[in-house]
Amino acid sequence: QRRLEKFKELSITDRNSREDQFKNATLQNNKEKELYKKIKTYVTNYDKILEINDGLLFVGNCGTGKTFLANCICNYLMEHNYAVLSFNLGGYLRTLREDFNQESVFLEAVKEVDLLFIDDLGSEKLSEEWGKEKIFSLIDTRYRAGKPIIITSNLDLKEMRDFLQYKNTNLVLRTKFSGCYFSRGCKSLTSGLK
Repeated sequence: QRRLEKFKELSITDRNSREDQFKNATLQNNKEKELYKKIKTYVTNYDKILEINDGLLFVGNCGTGKTFLANCICNYLMEHNYAVLSFNLGGYLRTLREDFNQESVFLEAVKEVDLLFIDDLGSEKLSEEWGKEKIFSLIDTRYRAGKPIIITSNLDLKEMRDFLQYKNTNLVLRTKFSGCYFSRGCKSLTSGLK
């Protein structure tokens, strides 16, 4: 329990993220029901997911439920005693700018935690060196740990490739994802609270 609390305290998320639960989802069509079923299978078989290092990538426009769904996954796993570390990418980078010593604490946690969730990849304007290096370091640390990651982004795959190109490497596109779910133009799995 103490381990779970440690990562909860290190997380940088929206204050309402803990309220996002599968039971609050409003499923509007068969496509959303199928996605919900796949995600429930993912979380209920998380020991196997850890073994095979299988992440998820949610891509789509603002307001389509990407963060809600990722938060549902994180909350479910925490309720089942998995350690989760969640970062809103903008908040993560702001924290590093304010206290550069915090990076080593975060990166150690990234190696240990059962799931890393990075929200809103691509929302920040990055300096070519500092910002990209920080994101590269975050994703590379997780990649080398061989553990799952969930990423949400408003960028499509080509935009993401361009955004994350750093020193001729693109770790996101090298990372193993069981699914890349696109929600452009549909209301995909939105909260029943809205």
